[in-house]
Amino acid sequence: MGLAGILLTGLMPSVSDILSDAVTASGLQVAYYFGMAGLVCAWVHRTAYRDSWGRWLAYALFPGLSAVGLIATGLYAVTTFNTTTAIVGIGTLLAGVLFFRPKRYLVEGELLPVTVE
Repeated sequence: MGLAGILLTGLMPSVSDILSDAVTASGLQVAYYFGMAGLVCAWVHRTAYRDSWGRWLAYALFPGLSAVGLIATGLYAVTTFNTTTAIVGIGTLLAGVLFFRPKRYLVEGELLPVTVE
């Protein structure tokens, strides 16, 4: 990634443009990862309504709605990016998927239990 960054700096007119594109690409990553965290939270607490409606609203519904909003905002933001920012933003998201290793959450073929208070 560092080498690609060095090569891209030769194509950009100024350091200000480089920093602006980096911050914008980081915003896409933040929206995506917080959106995924909200979806996971909503999934884990999806049955909390059995204990308390307020708990379900706070732990499942609001994070789920926020996640949908963040992911939609991230998808919209990609359409407003210039070419370099779009390549860096989407490329780093794909690199995160490439290095994701779900097997580390498995113990002898079964998922680790999730405890809900």
